[in-house]
Amino acid sequence: MTMAARNNIKTRIKAVVAMFGLGLAVGVCIAAVFAAVPSLRRVVGEEIMPRGFWYFMMWWCIAMLLLAAAAVLQVLIHETGHLLGGLSSGYRFVSFRIGNRMVVKEQGRWRFKRFSIEGTAGQCLLEPPSTPDGKFPYRLYCMGGVAANLVVSVAAVAVAAHVAMPVFWAALLAMLFVSGTYIVITNGVPLKINGVPNDGYNLVTVGRDDFARRSLWLQLKVNALQSRGERLRDMPGEWFSLPEGADMGNYMTVAVAGMAADRLIEMHCFEQAGDLLERADAAGAGGVEIFRREVQAELLFVGIVTGGERWRLEQMYTPALRRHVERYGRYMLSCIRLQYAWARLVERDAAKAEALLARAGEVYAGSPVKGEADAEMELIRWVETIEP
Repeated sequence: MTMAARNNIKTRIKAVVAMFGLGLAVGVCIAAVFAAVPSLRRVVGEEIMPRGFWYFMMWWCIAMLLLAAAAVLQVLIHETGHLLGGLSSGYRFVSFRIGNRMVVKEQGRWRFKRFSIEGTAGQCLLEPPSTPDGKFPYRLYCMGGVAANLVVSVAAVAVAAHVAMPVFWAALLAMLFVSGTYIVITNGVPLKINGVPNDGYNLVTVGRDDFARRSLWLQLKVNALQSRGERLRDMPGEWFSLPEGADMGNYMTVAVAGMAADRLIEMHCFEQAGDLLERADAAGAGGVEIFRREVQAELLFVGIVTGGERWRLEQMYTPALRRHVERYGRYMLSCIRLQYAWARLVERDAAKAEALLARAGEVYAGSPVKGEADAEMELIRWVETIEP
């Protein structure tokens, strides 16, 4: 068995253990909160338990449905917390998403779109304020979501425990506490979940590193400008400069390097972009899996359009990278761009390339970030002009 296969098995085992532990923890938390709320304790002890196992399981299923509803509500509360924390700190609204329902502000008008990002239940993106000294407020924006969940969770269990109400509403408040506590822990305690830093991790990183703070500002600012239709190539070049000896092992540094490389690709400066991407890839793209795959995807694109040898390109297009591109190609134009370049210039499959071109048009029409989408479509159209 290869090392990669062993690592894959270990990863799967860890995931199963983590899911089991999570389920056990949620079960214990639910039991504890039901025991703490008098009306729920009475119903469980006097009406549910005496009627046997299957009656209990029926009510357990109902409790799970309430938990799912409470979780959706807590996601809304979390993103609203980010929104209020940012707006109170001088930020401006850009977009707000729950599930695949999104509100964006385009040219001063509110627009509703359908857009989703796998692995995220919601997202609130704002434009940060510009300050003369280069610093900006970030704590309320970063932790506003966790703070909102914490306040609502504590209030929910307090009301359920001390106010007389029907069992249904007491159970819903209890589930608000359970789901909110889960979100507070998984977002507030500094962690990387599935390789992605959470709110607490971002707060700690930004708080101890000036360049990381600048990186956070830049990511939010660039998104806001792109949402208004601007391209990376039209933004100040000094924004994307990296300090000498920049630590590519820091994911905040890699975020800036990635934007700088994308800007160079927009400008068709492929050699410079490749050098920057290779540095990021060699450093493991800052320890964030999705960053690493995005860096590898752009490296492969550069290799394709600069006439790299096929054996080398096939070596770069690893199974893990293929999975990433297929997974995120449902809504990321950069992934479709790579798939199109591969189909047209490497596989020379005209029918497949044409289908991907049509897919790109569909994704472009629903994209909430106009500047980025325009740049991607321009690159795709440029690839269309290259002779296979």
